[in-house]
Amino acid sequence: MMRRFNFPLETLLQSNQAAEDAAQRDLAKVLRHRMILESQIRRQQTTISTSKHQLASGLRGRIDLDMVRQFAHYSGQATQRAHQMVISLASVQEQIQKAQARLAVARRRRRAIELVRQRRFEAFKRKEHRREVCELDEVAREAYRRQSLGAV
Repeated sequence: MMRRFNFPLETLLQSNQAAEDAAQRDLAKVLRHRMILESQIRRQQTTISTSKHQLASGLRGRIDLDMVRQFAHYSGQATQRAHQMVISLASVQEQIQKAQARLAVARRRRRAIELVRQRRFEAFKRKEHRREVCELDEVAREAYRRQSLGAV
């Protein structure tokens, strides 16, 4: 009967797994934030483009100066918001790189402990196999000795 394998660093392995999971969640949050910013930038660009087309159609025939003034004001604000979003996106990109680096470190640490666990488990299996073989040899010797004594 094979004994149960006991890995003394199991708590450390679980701790490293938890750290890796946390790093993955952090990366997912930052990636989600980037996706939201990119979506907002696209919407802002679409809005600006649509406004330009409306202005262009308003410049035919009689020109409404109020509409031109409003567009210039709106366009400036929209461009400013888009610019701020692009700056935020650059900051988020840095956060993504840092989160990816933290995840890579956490993954390497977990994997290192897993490799130690795997090696120790293989050594345990070899030792158990040798122990079982020795037990079987002992049983076979005992059976042979009984058979030899019984034959005399």
